[in-house]
Amino acid sequence: MSTKPTHDLIQRYVDAWNSHDVPAIEAFFTDDCCYEDTAFGLVNTGKQELRTFLEEAFSTVPNMHFDVQGVVLGDDGVGVGWAWTMSGNPVDGKNPDAAPQGPPAVSQGASLTYFRDGLIVRNLDYYDSKPFLGI
Repeated sequence: MSTKPTHDLIQRYVDAWNSHDVPAIEAFFTDDCCYEDTAFGLVNTGKQELRTFLEEAFSTVPNMHFDVQGVVLGDDGVGVGWAWTMSGNPVDGKNPDAAPQGPPAVSQGASLTYFRDGLIVRNLDYYDSKPFLGI
């Protein structure tokens, strides 16, 4: 079995994000993973920190959705361009059932994702956070 990343693998990973399925997302990562959200300066090391990050992200932005714009495959990593959309302003986590307010926000971004033995060992997300902050 090949451990190189494939377009199918990336689509399944994005599908897990769009389903907000934390255990499914975690399954793509090594136990010692590092997930970096560079826009907010967040570094999450290991699956427990990744899980906390994901749960907080989905609680804060319960309607986030990613559309893949392009994928560049390498032997041990990928570059993925994407558009991140949320329907209105994020909620504060205190009332996750509240309807989002305001117009949809969209940001273009890219992820550099590195693999080891078929699993993600490091991910770096680069995007403009201003649309989500109302700036």
